Amino acid sequence: MTSTATGSISAPGDRAAVRRVADAGLFVLLSASFWISAGAIAATRPYWMDEVLAVWTARMPTAGGVWDALMKGAEFSPPLYHLMLQKIIQLGGGGALSLRLPSIAAIYIVGLAGFILARRRYAAPLALLAMAMCLTSCLFLFATQARQNAPVAACFALAVVLWDIPADKRPSWWSAAGIFALLSTAVGMHFYAVLLAASVGLMELAWMAVHRRIRWLYVIAIGLACLSVFLWWPLMQQMTAFNAGDSSAPDYYARPLLVILAANYPFLLIRADTIVLSPLTVLIVAIVVRTVIRKPAAAQPRPADNLPIIIAVTCAIPLLVFAFASVVTHTFNMRYVIAATLGLSLFTVQLIAGMRWAAAGAYAATAAAAGVLIYSLVVPPQSLTTRSIALVNGARSPLTIATGQGLRYLELREGAAPAAVSRLVYLKSPRGTASPDPTNEHQVERWASIDARVAVSDIAPFVAANPRFLIYSDSEAVDLLPQQLKAFGCTATEIARDGTAYLAEVSGCPAGK
Repeated sequence: MTSTATGSISAPGDRAAVRRVADAGLFVLLSASFWISAGAIAATRPYWMDEVLAVWTARMPTAGGVWDALMKGAEFSPPLYHLMLQKIIQLGGGGALSLRLPSIAAIYIVGLAGFILARRRYAAPLALLAMAMCLTSCLFLFATQARQNAPVAACFALAVVLWDIPADKRPSWWSAAGIFALLSTAVGMHFYAVLLAASVGLMELAWMAVHRRIRWLYVIAIGLACLSVFLWWPLMQQMTAFNAGDSSAPDYYARPLLVILAANYPFLLIRADTIVLSPLTVLIVAIVVRTVIRKPAAAQPRPADNLPIIIAVTCAIPLLVFAFASVVTHTFNMRYVIAATLGLSLFTVQLIAGMRWAAAGAYAATAAAAGVLIYSLVVPPQSLTTRSIALVNGARSPLTIATGQGLRYLELREGAAPAAVSRLVYLKSPRGTASPDPTNEHQVERWASIDARVAVSDIAPFVAANPRFLIYSDSEAVDLLPQQLKAFGCTATEIARDGTAYLAEVSGCPAGK
């Protein structure tokens, strides 16, 4: 009798202990998988073009040098991120892993923010799910890049965590100061972050509409953060002029188009290379099963809770940025809206929270997320940058290596072996030639005015001085050079290829005889 009673009392406690161990184990597994996988990729993958621009700017010897480089068009962003990287370099951390470490930490912080926001309302399995979806979404790609996009998303996520207080709790000075510091820091790293600050402002407006009162501390903090963008007014003016010369091109890569906006939403949660293992895929299967079984749902968070506001506004960030880009900047890219992944993850958690199988589904999806991260470690994505660097490094000919691709020139100049870099030159399009997207050509030319080591030449004098040379090209970026050389009467003979990338030896140019 006593034994039976003891067993009946202790059984629920035993089950709770098992759940706590399972929760802790999955949290550690998810965290370790993320850090190990992201760190391994960050340490070995070469920089792509935008990273090259950020790292080159950060390598300027002084803060004044960073500012001068930005004023000359080295990068289209405020200086705070570059100054952070500069300090890392000055402390001896100039390697790829060191410079990408802030981004790895930033995306992990976004995942933790998702965990905290969900855990304030739901059981641990659902909080783990929110974290898992953040860490395995497109955000993982930005975790391994030396770019400001991940730190900006982290600042926004932490600001939302500070903003999310119970309705009956008065805002504190420290939380308002934290919101201001985080949002203004984000704005100091990227101009588009002012729209994230405005999004927190929209959350506060929605909160005021629901509760019919004004929280002046938050209003002032958010308003000052939005106004902080004007601290960078000289850069904004200069970069607006630079951007106008790029965005007006007929095939400008970042033109705001509805089809691009629509394509961004699924990619914010599902990486194409891991779609089968995706935690969202696991949940979709579970939802289908639930629909067939028709289990009743439990109550969702109260309408007065902040979660619906957070989800609605955060999920609408791509719409806000797209509208701003269409009217003002004429430049739209998915990297400007990755903070929306936080809202989409929380929305997914809210959708399944009332289902009876929610905990089991969340456990399965979190385990799938760890599988995604392990897959990324075992089968890291192979970029064209990696292949192009190997192709150029493998060129046995001592001839000069020319390219007409601005994007690839910058990547090769940073990532190729010194022997190849010393022979690398960028050939500009002849005057009167209209490129469908001159963005990268303009970027190379701007860097040539900043760093004399950036070798740029017009085609005609180059051909006259080099009767034989190599060219690098691929089909994944705008490159008019092969056709231009053909118009010069040159003959190009392919000597090496890797997929769409190739090296060719050019000779027989009449102007070079």
